[in-house]
Amino acid sequence: MIRCMTAIAAIRRMAANHTSMLDQGDEYHASAKEIPGGTRLTVTAKNPGDSNVVARIRALGFAGIMTEGDHHTRHHIALARGEPVHGL
Repeated sequence: MIRCMTAIAAIRRMAANHTSMLDQGDEYHASAKEIPGGTRLTVTAKNPGDSNVVARIRALGFAGIMTEGDHHTRHHIALARGEPVHGL
């Protein structure tokens, strides 16, 4: 059970960090709400009339939306160097 709780905590941190990154841009509004056993991530277009952004969100799905944003290069370089990431 300890591993499960650690995984849930990691999922919650990851979702919270990514929602704040997505919200900083011009295209997405993202929110994360803790639910039993994890987190519900909701991503919508800041401009609901922008059919291209709406289509991109639907096409990317969870894994794809997690790759959006310009922080990933710094994140992966820090991981490769063994440096702390996301304040951990």
